[in-house]
Amino acid sequence: MLLELRGLSFRYPASPVAVLQDVSLTLAAGWTGVVGANGVGKSTLLQLACGILSPSGGQVRLPGASYYCPQSTQTAPPELEDFVADWGAVAGRLRAQLHVGDDWPWRFATLSHGERKRLQVAVALWRQPHVLALDEPSNHLDAEGRAWVLDALREYRGVGLLVSHDRALLDALATRCVLLQPGQAQVFPGNYSETMAQVRQEAAARQHARVSAEQRLARLRQEMQRRQADAARSDGRRSKRHLARGDSDGRARIGLAIVSGKDAVAGRRSAQLERRLERAAAAVAAIDPLTRQGGRVWSEGQAHAGNWVAALPAQRLSLGGALSLEVPDLYVGARDRIAVLGPNGAGKSSLLELLARQEGRPGVRTLYVAQELDAAQGARLIEDVRSRSTEELGRLLAMVARLGSAPEPLLSGGTLSPGELRKLCLAAGLQQEVNLFILDEVTNHLDLPAMEALEEALSESAAAMVVVSHDARFIARLCTVQWRIAVDGEQRMLQVVV
Repeated sequence: MLLELRGLSFRYPASPVAVLQDVSLTLAAGWTGVVGANGVGKSTLLQLACGILSPSGGQVRLPGASYYCPQSTQTAPPELEDFVADWGAVAGRLRAQLHVGDDWPWRFATLSHGERKRLQVAVALWRQPHVLALDEPSNHLDAEGRAWVLDALREYRGVGLLVSHDRALLDALATRCVLLQPGQAQVFPGNYSETMAQVRQEAAARQHARVSAEQRLARLRQEMQRRQADAARSDGRRSKRHLARGDSDGRARIGLAIVSGKDAVAGRRSAQLERRLERAAAAVAAIDPLTRQGGRVWSEGQAHAGNWVAALPAQRLSLGGALSLEVPDLYVGARDRIAVLGPNGAGKSSLLELLARQEGRPGVRTLYVAQELDAAQGARLIEDVRSRSTEELGRLLAMVARLGSAPEPLLSGGTLSPGELRKLCLAAGLQQEVNLFILDEVTNHLDLPAMEALEEALSESAAAMVVVSHDARFIARLCTVQWRIAVDGEQRMLQVVV
């Protein structure tokens, strides 16, 4: 069972730059991790492999049926009704394995994004395709949900393509990785950690070779400069203009040097050195320099002068159906860093959305970043960004570049990946002088360098924060207060832990 991609190229209609160019891969059964920076073409490659997109060039050869499971959880899987109607062994096993509630298909709109993701994965595995492409299958999932998904994916026996920024998932599943970089796709044996160790080793060797080549080129240039200086002095010595009119011996010696061929020897040596210089310069040019994406990211967030920035009165928050969350009186101090914790479906996102909608304290500037941007929200964000002045746009795109994505797709009107869209949203938000960040799974869709840069920027910010994240390291670095939601059947109870 093989998936073959031959000379595959793809360019979005609105973009002058090809996302993928002449990609050739042959992938056997088992999980292949597809890794690389946001916007490099990972999701595009998966959609091409499954026939969702048609290539601009090249061809795809499938061993049979294929299925693509997207990043977004905004809409229900098209096959959801068929999955619900199937009470066979495979569907039943997946419902139990992924802890899918019997009523979930009927209340998809009220499910948490983590619950929707598990339902997406269940439907994808239920289809039992020969090629299964999963795009960020662990997004939104808590630790328990990730474990359930991992166990289910381990049982898949076809050709699996896995895009994820979850290092643990890639290490547990992938037996090979495709590293996508601008202009190339390279296959490495092993999981993500093994692949990146090899990438770092090759990069170090390439850097060493480039430094050696540059040093050799510098020595040759110094030698050329020395010879040119010697030649200039020799030209002066061979000139008869400085000799006295009656110095016949001096004129004879200069004439003998020219006749004996010393000038010709020097010329040949100079030509040889020039050729060596050309070869050395070509050797340096042939070794790609190490490209370092990203850089330091900062936040313009400021602490409010008052002692609090937001408040919620005690209430019962409906979560859909019979589910509800008991919310006590809540206050967010001007310098509080609050983590909202609880399992998928506990009501964390609903609580943050309520807090963002609540009329805040006068003079408090709030930035709310939801788990997902729908198509309309993404379009409004891009339109707002493009309407900015040249100076404002320049500052914003510099921040996007520091988060590790090239600004060209935004400027050219190209399609933005979810990761690029998230970086654009964050770059715009971090440049605002806000007093309160309300962040719901803000690291979803971000590549690892961008996650670390964002974590650093928020850790240095003076603004208050209310954060939902299943990334334990992210929470530990940023937060000192917990709002913990305990689940008891259909009831959820929020407790404040300092």
